[in-house]
This record gives sequence, structure tokens and C-alpha cells, in this order.
Amino acid sequence: MQARVKRPGMSWEPPGLRGILCLRSLVLAERWEAVWPSFSANFHVSVEAA
Repeated sequence: MQARVKRPGMSWEPPGLRGILCLRSLVLAERWEAVWPSFSANFHVSVEAA
């Protein structure tokens, strides 16, 4: 994981890195499908075409 987050031009603040690591661990643990409904309910935004 360190090689992925330390690529040239990348800059991560601790909160953002923690979020990415959390999401990656859910995918690798095959728990994403179980968590996605509650996670996405908190971040739903309507978008209108321009």
C-alpha cells in the first residue's frame, strides 16, 4: 500500500489516507457489499445536467 500512496505527485493528508485505507480493507476483506448500502446513504447527492 505504501508504494501506491507515495507515487510521484501524490499528497495525502491523514484523514484522506485513513479513508482510502478503510475502503481498501473492506474490499480486500470482501465486506464491501455488506457495508455499501449504509455508507452510500450518508453521501447521496442529486446532480442535474447543465
